[in-house]
Amino acid sequence: MKPLPELAGQHPELPLVHDGTVPLPEGLRGGVMLLGSFDGMHRGHAALVAAGRETARRSGGPLSILQCDPHPRGFFAGASRFRVSTGAAQMRMLADAGLDYVYAPRFDAVFAGMPAEEFVLRVLVDHLGIGGVVVGRDFRFGRNRDGDVALLAALSASLPFSLTVVEDETDGGCRISTSAVRHAIAAGDIGAGTVLLGHGWLTEISCTGADRWRFAADQILPPPGRWAVAALDLAGRHLADCVLELDAAGTAHMAAPPGTALITWLPAAGEQISLKPEIRGAHARL
Repeated sequence: MKPLPELAGQHPELPLVHDGTVPLPEGLRGGVMLLGSFDGMHRGHAALVAAGRETARRSGGPLSILQCDPHPRGFFAGASRFRVSTGAAQMRMLADAGLDYVYAPRFDAVFAGMPAEEFVLRVLVDHLGIGGVVVGRDFRFGRNRDGDVALLAALSASLPFSLTVVEDETDGGCRISTSAVRHAIAAGDIGAGTVLLGHGWLTEISCTGADRWRFAADQILPPPGRWAVAALDLAGRHLADCVLELDAAGTAHMAAPPGTALITWLPAAGEQISLKPEIRGAHARL
């Protein structure tokens, strides 16, 4: 994943990013922050955003989100190709969600080893001046994931921030989670992934020349094959509908207009194209 502050500096239409290395502007203090592992922005995340937006509206403060870079899963496990959305795609969704700013600290050994209570006191209260936090019921944080909702509730009783806990979103009786979205994508079921996300699956993509495209190294991908996609610019404007041919190495071939920076993977049509057995694993140019 590209460093989020670097992306925001290149593209002013993306949200303001605060990496914690300088003081937070005074006008952004006292707001509401969403805490969690936000990858791909599925329907459960949308519920947190809605609750946070309402809390921020009542308090008159800004709405923000914690977005660690790199993702903790990549830091601890060295996992590859697990991110639902990376870089500019993730930032585009955060912008569309109406966040006032993104808190994107560098996730390293020091940050990972911070005790949960210290994170609340030093980061949330002192550095960010948070007036409220919004979390899911199973949220864990801090060194060894020792912090939980019970700790946040106890601390909020004596510190100047409120706590809002949002219940899980479900689909067909099953909890909606990023893991479920990843499973659907890896299986090539873009339709199921779209249902869980509540919107089209958005990924960033960059041209390497001659209709060849690449994804971020940690971007999860569907099986090789031909997929129907919509090409978008960085602002999310539709440029063209295209067919993307994905090989086993994760390289894509696609005839897309100049300015293409994002793609939305189209359900049903993409699955129908990709499931043709004679083209699975094909590496030929379109």
